[in-house]
Amino acid sequence: MKKIIFTLLLTTISTAAFAAGPFYLYETASGGYDARTWAGGTFNWKYDTGTLGPYQALPATDADKETCKNLAGQEKPLESLCGYMMKPCGIVMCIEVILKEWAEKKSFLGDNVTQVATSSIKAVNAGSIGKDDITSENFSIESGYKYKDDLPEKTVLIIFDDEAKDGILAQVGHGDKLGLTGLEPNDDKTANYTGGWLILNGKMAGDETFPATIMHELGHLMGLDHSQLQKASMDAANNEKVEEGVPTMYPYLLGKFQFVLNIDDTVSLAMLYPTSGFKNSFCVIEGDLTDADDKPYQGINVIAYANGASEQFLDSRSSVSGAIYPPCSDDKGSGHYVLAGLVPGVPYNVIYEPIYSEFRNVVSGMNPYNENICKLKPGLENSGLVTFGGKQLVACSAKAVGNIADKYKNAQGLVANSTVPPEAVYIENKANISAGTTGLDSTPVTEEATDSGGKKGWCGSLMGGVSPVWGGLLPVLAGVLLALRLRKQNL
Repeated sequence: MKKIIFTLLLTTISTAAFAAGPFYLYETASGGYDARTWAGGTFNWKYDTGTLGPYQALPATDADKETCKNLAGQEKPLESLCGYMMKPCGIVMCIEVILKEWAEKKSFLGDNVTQVATSSIKAVNAGSIGKDDITSENFSIESGYKYKDDLPEKTVLIIFDDEAKDGILAQVGHGDKLGLTGLEPNDDKTANYTGGWLILNGKMAGDETFPATIMHELGHLMGLDHSQLQKASMDAANNEKVEEGVPTMYPYLLGKFQFVLNIDDTVSLAMLYPTSGFKNSFCVIEGDLTDADDKPYQGINVIAYANGASEQFLDSRSSVSGAIYPPCSDDKGSGHYVLAGLVPGVPYNVIYEPIYSEFRNVVSGMNPYNENICKLKPGLENSGLVTFGGKQLVACSAKAVGNIADKYKNAQGLVANSTVPPEAVYIENKANISAGTTGLDSTPVTEEATDSGGKKGWCGSLMGGVSPVWGGLLPVLAGVLLALRLRKQNL
């Protein structure tokens, strides 16, 4: 099944989100499922030679080239090369520093000093496509690039559709779409990606939020799905900390602040391409959800967030139960969730919530809701707590470099084996915490799908104030999707 991601521009937005899972799954030889990745954590990318709105592909003069090269070596190249210097430096240099940001983003440990590299992904700039500008004459959504057999192995194309004049996005009704991402192959048996492409629409390239769109689409190219944030963020939507907590991989563009990767984005990528530092320095919570019939409960968002008003939004990650299984799966593991990247010594709350209706469809869904095998509805209306020995907070002690967990405890005035705050459970000398099985008093609802189409994700970039108005917009989006009908059964 071939999954394509569209980026849509609208004028209103809904709630915010966490937890980007794997973009694609594959069926393993043993009959289970796992996340598809780039083999060895490496892929090549080639770029179009055309323009993108007001931007050239590369610096126009030798002087600009030298200036931009110097900027790329500075401490914060994103601010310049994807901001005020993007016009003279070109779109390619912006893409380079964004990919570097994804690959080299680090996470702090509990002392707020020690940083750990979390992801081992590597994107290699293989240069320009070396031919004419990529247009509808040599590229189509269904067939891909006309000369793809000439490309190196594991190569993705980044295509500049200059204000849709090239006609590529016109193939999918280009009017509002900012970008389009596709990953190959289009089967369910292959463990690794072999290629792909990303089309950027120059129509909105001059907008200050456009770099966030590029950041998001490149996340898909690396293998990330969408994510959903806890409901508490909506209730505090005017809180500036909430903006900082909105991940880049949320399906819609809420603002330019999504150009900054947050912990959920970093952890999600590290789950696919973990470094030894990520595996050895942070903690993991694993558990299972069951429904009222004591069966695995699939499709529920489970969130671990640090205790505290600000940390709730800044230090948070989540996992959708059974996300690596097809929807309506009866496998015993389809109620399982994994929450990674927890800082040793820091107390965390763990809650569960339903996936919002906006994301329970092939238009804007995430695994396991964006695969049209069956219709899965969570059967859950409200959030709840996962508890640990009857207490709502849990903190772990991993074998971190420099005894970070102990440093954190000492800084908080704690002593060994203490549990502070009183409602917390402190797990000593153990990086992996079992949350056991949490039983919910509801059951999911399953229905047969209306067609036999495969997985297809919709990535909407939205602009405007926070307003939960999707009840009126979703029928419009669904109508657009049905009108496109780009894919064959396997597309």
